[in-house]
Amino acid sequence: PPLPLNQSLESEALTIFKLIMRYMGDGSLAGASLVMLGNYIMQKACTHYELRDEILCQLCCQLRGAVEVAADRGWSLMCQSLSVFPASEKLFKYLYSLVSSAALPEYRERCLYHLRSGAAVPGVGRSFPPTSMEMSALQDHKTMVLQFEFIDGKCIKSTVDSFTTAGDIASHLAYARGCAQGSPGWTVALQRPNGFHEIAGYDHILDLVSSLELPDGFPTGDQPGVALGSLQRNTSKFGEMPQYLDNMFGKANTAGRSPSMARAVRVLPVPPSMEEDGTATDSDPLNTLLAACEEAVVGSDSNRSLPQLELSFTDKPAFIPDTLVKIAGVDKQFDDLVSYHSPTFKFVVRKEMLHHADKLDDAVANQLMYLQVVKDALGKFQPRLTKANREELRSLLDRYNISTSNYTNQPNSIKMELVHAARRFPIYFSRIYAVKGLSETCRHCTHLSLGRNGITLLQTMATGYQLIASYSLTDVDDFSATTHGILRLTLRSTAMEFSTRRAVTISDTIESMMHHLEQDARYVLAIHDYVTLGETLLSFKADAVIRLEERESGNEEGWLYGSIGEVYGSFPIELVTPILGEPTEKAIEQAKLLIKKRLKRDQGERRKQRAEQGAGAPGTVKSVTSEHSITSQEYSSGKYCLLEFATQHFRYGQERAEVEKLLAGSIRGTVRSLIGRDSRRGKSWGWREYADLVKFTKSPIQASLMKIDVKNVQANKLAVECFTAIMRFMGDYLMKGKQESDLIYFLLKTCHDYPELRDEVYCQLMRQTTTNRSTKADSCARGWRLVMICTAYHKSSEMLRPYLFRFLQ
Repeated sequence: PPLPLNQSLESEALTIFKLIMRYMGDGSLAGASLVMLGNYIMQKACTHYELRDEILCQLCCQLRGAVEVAADRGWSLMCQSLSVFPASEKLFKYLYSLVSSAALPEYRERCLYHLRSGAAVPGVGRSFPPTSMEMSALQDHKTMVLQFEFIDGKCIKSTVDSFTTAGDIASHLAYARGCAQGSPGWTVALQRPNGFHEIAGYDHILDLVSSLELPDGFPTGDQPGVALGSLQRNTSKFGEMPQYLDNMFGKANTAGRSPSMARAVRVLPVPPSMEEDGTATDSDPLNTLLAACEEAVVGSDSNRSLPQLELSFTDKPAFIPDTLVKIAGVDKQFDDLVSYHSPTFKFVVRKEMLHHADKLDDAVANQLMYLQVVKDALGKFQPRLTKANREELRSLLDRYNISTSNYTNQPNSIKMELVHAARRFPIYFSRIYAVKGLSETCRHCTHLSLGRNGITLLQTMATGYQLIASYSLTDVDDFSATTHGILRLTLRSTAMEFSTRRAVTISDTIESMMHHLEQDARYVLAIHDYVTLGETLLSFKADAVIRLEERESGNEEGWLYGSIGEVYGSFPIELVTPILGEPTEKAIEQAKLLIKKRLKRDQGERRKQRAEQGAGAPGTVKSVTSEHSITSQEYSSGKYCLLEFATQHFRYGQERAEVEKLLAGSIRGTVRSLIGRDSRRGKSWGWREYADLVKFTKSPIQASLMKIDVKNVQANKLAVECFTAIMRFMGDYLMKGKQESDLIYFLLKTCHDYPELRDEVYCQLMRQTTTNRSTKADSCARGWRLVMICTAYHKSSEMLRPYLFRFLQ
């Protein structure tokens, strides 16, 4: 195989290569037979993610030098494949370049469009090969349109593409009906006379139709969503098709290859009616089976009632999602449309999941949810409702004399009572994921439900779902997922392991749900020390439990207000993590675990960014010189460092000097020296204390950094205010209604009116941009912005200039 693969997949890749060769070069294959062979190849990629890039690379190899029919078939298969599964991030740019330069003109734009679409839509790709509508749209360069119906009977036509998910299209349609923009939690169900099929919002809408069009016995991977009715295909035909296709290349096809390659291919019996040289005879079973497939695809089997295509759909869609136009990168023309003609199914928009952010204040969405609940309660089959759930809803309907004739004309209070009743049910407003329990504690679990009520383990039964166990979000002790489809959950100290292709999605959903739950937390846990002298700020040590308090004026962005005992104050939000529920020992341990997971994830993302960016060559900085002709050797020798300046011109330290204040907090006018206190305690002043004077601090200073004359009361007061203004501009202190322009104006005007404070301001800026440990991501950058502004307006003194130049260098 072109790419390195696991040993278990090497023979699979070689078999697929033979299938691609036959697809491109066998002139006897045509019509539905060719479609079925292409579908089989693509389904292998849907089932085995590792084979996706392998198949695309095999196609690239075969397309080099291919001409006429082989080239046309090859690029057609390439375009179909890109509409089903995306290229990996590593392969994307190379494949994009190849398609741009070498693809046949009739396939180039479609291939590029599918490449961009697959890269723009996160996920694991499709579950089934393309539908007949997609094939028609590809061949005739048409745009696909589907009609969607809401629970109240109103219909909207919308354009779709191969990567349109049920959640995305349903959310767009709900917005077109008048719901809030970006309203999450909607999905689409496919309704037929003999069944009902609902898919999760993350599944692709066209997979619903594709699953109906495939012949029975076709080897499929994970089914999208959950079958909520009798959508099973007829099993009377094609039972041997996957087995035969899997074995169609056997001993005869190893001829002419090297011994090493022959060993890599499974040696299987030669299928009947195939000569020893590998050529098919007139009674080739593949032709027989593919002919039967063709019979099913064109709809000759009356039991399947497959949808028929209308190739000249004239009505333009009433709604076109903006995302389809943006992904295409060009202005799409919707003159040539294709859709299904009088299909036996219909797409119904439903509310799938209620998020914690949903406030139930959207009148249109509430009406649609109410109608959905009533119809499900009065209907014959809805596996999201248990027998007890259905009886509870019907008792409410009987209490208010609601029937099929009058359910639309009811007071809003009654409607919301029914919606709230359904919201309390474990799985009705939840997203259901197909899983397979691997550990003994969950071996009977076939599905996992996530919603406002927490996590529910389910087992699929003939009559619907059977609830195995339900857990609230506060019962989640730990959770993790691997890219190989393994989900690990620890619920109430019980470890569980599941296999699912949506492992990462489930993990992200759980974290998102817990994040929304944290928004309502009443207590937070300190994850770092925060010691400050600010009178309006709250100091605390790591692991302190803080009760959140409400303020009439509200909190500034990035800040919280709380109390520890009888002490109240504000503090940065980045220094704490929410506690779910009451601050019990278990809740505190859960909060610590959650913050560790987030830190680990953030570290991984930073490592990935550094790996992508590379170390790079170190940049060269031109040496800055002044009229003093300070040489670069003097800079590099350690002269003129800020620490040296601090030992000569700074006060002995903030602990040794403070500005006396009245009880009200105003500055009285003198600087009280505390020199000698530490000496009486046996402490000495060392380099650590001096170094702290020139490094970033989270607390406002209580006296100027430099030795300003103690008699100059106004200058000392302004020095403290300048430092507070710098902290506010950098985001490290409460703004208290100040604007950035106000802070800049104050600093510049102070330096203009009091030239003796210019060095003080520069020293403060150098301090706050040195070893900046702020919890604000842009704190240091904003500090350097202030440095740039100050240097544009005011010069430092001759005494500070060489140290400032050294600092800038």
